[in-house]
Amino acid sequence: MKYLFYLAFASLLISSSCADDPVRPIDPCAGAKPFKADFTVYEQLWYDSLFVADTFLRGNEIHFKANDIYDSYKWKVGDDTTIYYTKEFSLRFQDLYGTLPVTLIATKKTNLTCFPNDKSIDTITKYITVAPYEKSALIGNFRGVSTINSKDTFTISIVYSPIKNENGGTIANLYLMKNFNNGCLDPEPIAGFLPDLEVRAGYKHFKFSGTKGNKGCTNRIGYANLVSYNKLEIEYKVDLKGGIIYYFIGERQ
Repeated sequence: MKYLFYLAFASLLISSSCADDPVRPIDPCAGAKPFKADFTVYEQLWYDSLFVADTFLRGNEIHFKANDIYDSYKWKVGDDTTIYYTKEFSLRFQDLYGTLPVTLIATKKTNLTCFPNDKSIDTITKYITVAPYEKSALIGNFRGVSTINSKDTFTISIVYSPIKNENGGTIANLYLMKNFNNGCLDPEPIAGFLPDLEVRAGYKHFKFSGTKGNKGCTNRIGYANLVSYNKLEIEYKVDLKGGIIYYFIGERQ
C-alpha cells in the first residue's frame, strides 16, 4: 500500500514539474543569415565535370554560378558590355589572356525582422585569369605511388603535345600523360592510338579516359587535381571492374 502511495506521489510531482516548465517559443531567426551576394567560378572539362578555379586555360569553358537563389542577377565580365541576368552561365575566351574582373550585382528581399540593417542589393567582384592553353600548371614530372601497388614507385609525365600541320601551325592542342599505365610498354601501338593517355586539361585539373596500346595496357578513367604546385593527386578506375577507385599521389620532380 505504501508503495502505491509513493508511486502516486512521485507521478504527481512529475506532472507538476512538467506543468511548470515554460514553453520555449520558436526562434524565427534561427539559421537565418543576412543577405550577402556570392558566386563561384568553375573550369569545365568535358560536359560533366566542374572544377572550382580562378585560373583557366584559353578555350576551356568557364562556368559562373551564384551561390544562392536571389531575386535578380546582373553579371558583368571584364570590359565587355554584355550583361547576364541568370543565376549561372558559361563563357569561353579564345583570344584573351590576362586577369579580368567578374562582378555580380544581386538583389533579395530584406529580412528586417532578424536583421534591421539588412540590405536588398549587394555587389561582389572577383578576378579570374585566362592563361595560354600551353601554359597549364600541370606540365611536369611527378613521382609517387598508386594504391594498386604501394611498393611500386614510378614517375608520370604530363606534357603539352600539339598536333602540327606541314607548315608548323597548330591544328590541335593536346596534353598527354606518359607512363601512367606503368608497365605498359608497346613499341607498336594500335593504329590511331598513342602509347600515352590523352587528357582533357585545365589549368590545375584534368580528366582522362581510354586504352592506349595493346600489350598489358589497361583502360583507365579518372581525373587529377594539382593540390599544390608540387603535389598531384589522381583518382581513377581500371577497366571499370567492380567500381574500385585507386589513387596516385606524386611529388613534382
